[in-house]
Amino acid sequence: MAIPCRVARLPAATAAVKRSAGTLAVDLGGIGGRPSTAALAAAATAAAAGGRASECQSLLLRMSRRRGASRREIVSSLLASSPTSPQTQVFDLLIRTYTQSRKPREAFEAFRLLLDHRVPVPASASNALLAALSRAGWPHLAAEAYRLVLASNSEISCRRWGCSNGIGRFDG
Repeated sequence: MAIPCRVARLPAATAAVKRSAGTLAVDLGGIGGRPSTAALAAAATAAAAGGRASECQSLLLRMSRRRGASRREIVSSLLASSPTSPQTQVFDLLIRTYTQSRKPREAFEAFRLLLDHRVPVPASASNALLAALSRAGWPHLAAEAYRLVLASNSEISCRRWGCSNGIGRFDG
């Protein structure tokens, strides 16, 4: 009995194959079957809002590996995907994605762009960035990131970096 069901579905499947490549690309949200950066940003924001961090991080990784996608485009599309209040978890995962894929310079650029847009950067993202820049042997970028953290009044882990007041902020 399973054969008649497959035969009944066969014409619908061949009709889908006959559609043009342009129509399929538009249905998928991009040219050539690739979703746009804005579509990936919206999906990443929705995944973060739903508590699916691993799915959000995989979407952010896809965004960062896209040909021709700049950090400015990625950050602006993530900001546009949640216009009322930015999802700090998405930006935390963005910076940690760059640091985990051994791209500390890109993480620093994304960090700087987020601070330029006055987005609060979580302490875990700041810690990951400072650790990645230190491991990469770029003390000048690590010092600049540290100054940006101080200037933005962001929090940072006291246990790792040894702040003097013990509440997560530096006295400067």
